[in-house]
Amino acid sequence: MNEANLTPNRQPINPHGCLVAYVVSAKALSEYHEFPGLKGFAKIDATRDTGGKVTSQTRYFALSWMPTPEVLLTTVRDQWAIENDLHWQLDVSFREDAARNRKDNGPGNIAVLRRRALDVVRRDTSKGPS
Repeated sequence: MNEANLTPNRQPINPHGCLVAYVVSAKALSEYHEFPGLKGFAKIDATRDTGGKVTSQTRYFALSWMPTPEVLLTTVRDQWAIENDLHWQLDVSFREDAARNRKDNGPGNIAVLRRRALDVVRRDTSKGPS
């Protein structure tokens, strides 16, 4: 493995936390797996300090491209922002967090309906009631 790729990149999340990314190539493993397009693996360690309570989380990624650690962190942060915005919109519009459906396929089915309804609302170009 290339030692340069193992050099972590540290980026502060905010004054209370830090992200550290590692990216390694999967080239040496190509004869041991059957994943076409697999180029590498990444690990992101996230540490957060809120009110003296420190929490850590590690995420692993299989990559179809070889970003630098800086680019990987930016990409992951951008995805988190999209997910957070979607969740906020669903909770505000449909009170998703208060939903009580828990049986069988109900939660998945209603989640699909909420997202489709949100898509319809976002595409509506009319102003005000019709």
